Amino acid sequence: MIAKSREREMGNFEHDFLTDHSEEALLAEVRRVAEIVNKPTMTLADFERHARVSLSTVRRRFGDWRNILERAGIGNLYSGASVTHRMRSVKTRKMSNDELLGLIREAADKDGTPSISAIRFKSIFPIHRSTFVRRFGGWKNALRLAGLAKSTRKKRYSNEYCYKNIFDLWMHYGRRPYYGELNRPPSRVVGLTYRRRWDTWRKAFAAFLEWANSDEAKRLEWGWDKLAGFGRKSDDE
Repeated sequence: MIAKSREREMGNFEHDFLTDHSEEALLAEVRRVAEIVNKPTMTLADFERHARVSLSTVRRRFGDWRNILERAGIGNLYSGASVTHRMRSVKTRKMSNDELLGLIREAADKDGTPSISAIRFKSIFPIHRSTFVRRFGGWKNALRLAGLAKSTRKKRYSNEYCYKNIFDLWMHYGRRPYYGELNRPPSRVVGLTYRRRWDTWRKAFAAFLEWANSDEAKRLEWGWDKLAGFGRKSDDE
């Protein structure tokens, strides 16, 4: 039963991800998400929740979030002008150590996590990791001085635990989970963990589907047969 579900899901799986990564297609995707969100502003979290392509792909092509929105012709939806202005107008070399450590804590609070990676921090505040290397000897030490424990998710979570998280989210939503949903409850593993281990969320989900059909998964008695009753959310939802 799971095999048929897997075949059906794999077919929809390919459809749910944006395969055309041209500049025109990526900017069109940004505008599509803006229409779905339908708010005066659109945040990074909004994009990650609804987009069919990872935020990192778009950022590699166009740079920071403000520039992405401007290139898409919807720069008026940018909500972080005050933060960006502060980062651009005040050179980091003029910022005190306490101010830099405060930004780390602020970024972690925004993420709702007890710690934060240097990559994730830079997506919130455009300050390069090298600044923290010069000031504090490295990102790990900066986290310690900021009162934040270094994240050990990558080492702590086994592949099986990551798969179980996907399964539980599938059962929770009644459909396969989207990337943005990994970063909020009831997910126990953030999206960055999947991207680090499998390179992309798409590859991670494909690995999950492959593993879900294995004898090893069936022996765990998680109730894999239940997945067969869950289809993809309709396109107009």
